[in-house]
Parts: sequence; C-alpha cells; structure tokens
Amino acid sequence: MHGDNNQCPRKWIRYFDMTAKISISKDEFNLLRGYIQEQCGILVGDEKLYLIENNLSQLVSESGCASFRDFYFKAKNDRRSGLRDKIVDAMTNNETLWFRDGVPWVVFEEAILPVMADWLRTKKKPRMRLWSCACSTGQEPYSVAMII
Repeated sequence: MHGDNNQCPRKWIRYFDMTAKISISKDEFNLLRGYIQEQCGILVGDEKLYLIENNLSQLVSESGCASFRDFYFKAKNDRRSGLRDKIVDAMTNNETLWFRDGVPWVVFEEAILPVMADWLRTKKKPRMRLWSCACSTGQEPYSVAMII
C-alpha cells in the first residue's frame, strides 16, 4: 500500500475501479464511428452509441485520455503504439462457436438448404459452393458441413 492511509497509488485506481466509465457525447460518437469506418470498414449505425461507449471506454482509460474526443485524436495521430489495432479488436466480434447464433442455422437448414438441394437435383445448378468468411478457428464451416 501507499502511504499511511492504505490507499492505492492514483495511477492504479483506473485498473481497480471497474465502475468508472467514461461517457461519450454524440459528437465524440460521430468522430469515432467515422474513424472506425475509415480504418476497418465497420459501419456503426446511429443507434449504436452504446456499443462504442461500452467497447472502447476501457481503452480510453488505459490510454490515459480524459475523454473520447482526446482518445480519437490520439488514435488518429498514433503511428507506433498499435492503438488502431486495439480499437479494431475491441469493435469486432472475436468469438467462434459451434452453431453460433442459432437462428441463422435454422434458416439455413430449413429454408436455404432444401432450395439448394432442389437446384442440384433438378440440374438447375451443377454444383453449390459455400463460403464461410471471418472464422477465427473454423467451427462455423464445420457446423455447415455437419448440417449438410
């Protein structure tokens, strides 16, 4: 502990106080969503202010910024620290699971696959090709193979 009053040094408080969250204004949201679109092509709709606030507030604190505006300018001018990659990582879905998100699998199995099978059977199409993009470790294409 630090000093006689058994308190943590100030620089460590942000790591322990998980309730401290920096709020984002509409202007800051617009700056950051433009940056995110420019850097990685993710379109963030008007209704997703909470998403940027939740996904980036820890990075804002860790980078020593007092606001999302400061964070934006730091990221925009960053050339060496890898802040851009951290932002992209925080804003993307980094999970891969067997049969992730149940509804699309039901639609694929009950609506799309029968049509595809019919096209093959009636020779409307000589073959079918499926593409499973952005799969972290590959469970999604294996899920497709199990359904087929």
